[in-house]
Amino acid sequence: MTLRNLLLSEWTKFRTIRSTVSSLWLTFLVSAGLTVAIGLRLRSTFGQTSASYQESFDPTEFSLGAVSLGQILVIAFGVLLVGTEYDSGTIRSAIAAVPHRLPHRSRRLPSSEPAST
Repeated sequence: MTLRNLLLSEWTKFRTIRSTVSSLWLTFLVSAGLTVAIGLRLRSTFGQTSASYQESFDPTEFSLGAVSLGQILVIAFGVLLVGTEYDSGTIRSAIAAVPHRLPHRSRRLPSSEPAST
């Protein structure tokens, strides 16, 4: 099985599970929505904060804070995909079709073992 065929089969699986699209939209809405809501709240109260807080404020770190919460939803998305595949029994055929997924990936990684002399 070529990489193209493997990606195509995974894309088909992704599209056919109805709840995956809604979970990805939920991830986007939670991440973006929390960032906007907290940002608007901070905007209205920023002038009332201490001078040391205003000097040390990092807007990039602040805006990416909600991404951490969105990552929890991405993990749930992955569990949902694998769980659906496991529940329906199609995981057997997926593993049988590409039995050497991990070894192919690990051969490309640099070795962490010290070179022998």
